[in-house]
Amino acid sequence: PTLACAAMVAADGRAILVAGDGGDEIFGGNERYAKDRIMQRWFELPGAVNTLGRALGRRLGGGSNHLLNRIDNFTRRASLPNPDRFYTDDAFASECFEELLSASFRSSVRADLSLQLLRGMYAGCDARSDLHRLMALDLELAIAQNDLVKVDGAARHAGVSVRFPFLDPDLVAWAGRLKPHWKVSGRGKRVLFKRAMAGVLPDAILKKPKQGFGLPISVWMRERPVFREWLRDLLLSERSRQRGWFEPAYVAGLFERHQAGGWDHSAPLWSLAVLELWVRDNLDGDSP
Repeated sequence: PTLACAAMVAADGRAILVAGDGGDEIFGGNERYAKDRIMQRWFELPGAVNTLGRALGRRLGGGSNHLLNRIDNFTRRASLPNPDRFYTDDAFASECFEELLSASFRSSVRADLSLQLLRGMYAGCDARSDLHRLMALDLELAIAQNDLVKVDGAARHAGVSVRFPFLDPDLVAWAGRLKPHWKVSGRGKRVLFKRAMAGVLPDAILKKPKQGFGLPISVWMRERPVFREWLRDLLLSERSRQRGWFEPAYVAGLFERHQAGGWDHSAPLWSLAVLELWVRDNLDGDSP
């Protein structure tokens, strides 16, 4: 999507894009910031209550009922401390370490290697609130090492450049000194930013739900059989099996559970597909 957007800009004869990257991470716009505050309240419950709730979640989850699986997911994540809790959704390979990875692969890596890195960064941050520590991690990992690389690379490929006003160092430093409740309050997000923009931006913009900028992989898997079968054939191909990294039965099970509707497994399946294509192009030495 970023490459397509940059190409449209170039086709329109424009040379510079202004991007909003960093706005959520300094003003509290990500939905998961608000969700984490709810999970923190659960985490602070007495140990017996927490344990009982987690046991109930495990008993309810695992089937094809999406609501029951959400309960299981909530109790599992809310029972963890940060940063473990916050990055659970981004830890697919570690979460499914025993089931996904082959025995030979598991023998050469540890499930918690990436988590140890996050824990060190989280503990080393001098922010006073959990929210600001999470934002600091997002600025380093999601923004500096991910989004900026993606956006700048796509723009350069299209022949345009990008400016990131929300990442102005002075603005980031000023926003970092704000109280957490000026960013996230209850379910409200970007609290101060929305108050500042009242009368400047239309209400429809200020009140609209947050929309990501990713590929609709889940929709394609559900509505486009050709795409779904291409993805399945890629991940369960003989070449992928011979590589011996992942357990084919577990990957096949992800497809089955996704199609059953109990949980959306499109993100990990797409990550596995991108990895397979990258390996073919960069390690195997041929085109996908």
